[in-house]
Amino acid sequence: MTTEHDKDAQELKDTVLALKTKTAELDAFLKTAQPDLANNTKSVGEVIAKAEEMAKSITEFGARITEMEQKAAESVKRGKTMSESMGEVLAKSDSLREFAAGNAQRARVTVEDAGFFKNTITNSDNTTAPDRQPGVIPGAFRRLRLRDVVPSGLTGLNVVETTREASYTSGAAEAGEGSAKGETDITFDLVTTNIRTIATFLRLSKQIISDAPTVASYVNTRLAHLVDKRLDSQIVNGTGSGSNLNGMTKSGNYTAFTPLSGATEFDNIAIIAGLLGQADYDLNAILLNPYDAWKMQRAKGSTNDHYYSDPYSLAPLAAWGVPIITSNAVTQGKVIAADFTQAYFLWNRSGTVVEMFEQDADNVTKNLVTVRAELRAGLETRIPAAAYYGNLTA
Repeated sequence: MTTEHDKDAQELKDTVLALKTKTAELDAFLKTAQPDLANNTKSVGEVIAKAEEMAKSITEFGARITEMEQKAAESVKRGKTMSESMGEVLAKSDSLREFAAGNAQRARVTVEDAGFFKNTITNSDNTTAPDRQPGVIPGAFRRLRLRDVVPSGLTGLNVVETTREASYTSGAAEAGEGSAKGETDITFDLVTTNIRTIATFLRLSKQIISDAPTVASYVNTRLAHLVDKRLDSQIVNGTGSGSNLNGMTKSGNYTAFTPLSGATEFDNIAIIAGLLGQADYDLNAILLNPYDAWKMQRAKGSTNDHYYSDPYSLAPLAAWGVPIITSNAVTQGKVIAADFTQAYFLWNRSGTVVEMFEQDADNVTKNLVTVRAELRAGLETRIPAAAYYGNLTA
């Protein structure tokens, strides 16, 4: 016979299963949406609207589960109040009847035998669930801003070749009537940019993917961030050898800067701006290590006032009106200052993609899933004269 309790338990089980299914559907949708956004087959608005619709459904299931948990708790309370008291158990005992009839000198009831303590609930993991909070507390996620200042585009091949002006001799000059005009000479270089792959992976059990979708989703986000973080580092420091990108600070990809002795950080940045201006380029961004950027902001004069900033100001980091972009990819004590619209170009073969595979190594026998994140990109140095790199101070 099916009791009301059995019905409630089955309903709770079905609802939890539906919640897991909906959560997995949302996770799968977000994975497929990433390449759709990269390929412009879906707009950001479409993705957000669909995700919000699915999240609303998940919230409704969560509320239903909470309601059923409260109902179960009330049922437990009612069950405890209807339990027989020690007095009721004693009144029904054969020992008491024998005592009342004068056949015994005392009445004794073993309460455990009467079942009084058989339903006693103790505070253990089996009866009181721990307060497991939703979500995952994340580790450090670096702000990735280098690609905000470097122009980028898409390529469908593994190698990109670009024709670059190497030098010119201008023949532009005034010419009188009947006089010969000046001849201009221009030479060109062919620049080759190799597309490189940056990737990482880990393995998850199929159980955790099914039972803890939040953890699985967090792992996807973390792996994607680690790949993007590595790209930022390669944009600055790639050596160009092996599978490395051809980074900004590789010799030949910048103009060397020698700081003026005794000059402050702000003074040397102004010198770079002047040098770029002399070459017909405009300084539009400054890359610094975070420690150096904030060290500059706290410089004080003899009256203990800050030279360049106000601690109460909400203004972004800047020098001479030019935005300062901070990144731990830049070595402390160094500066990269450039006309980034002309100096560099990032070619993207594919955006960051996170994929899952069962057929890898011994995954099948161990019930594991391999999660892999990767991207493919290459950095082209277009005009080394439009970028300066060197020590921030002498």
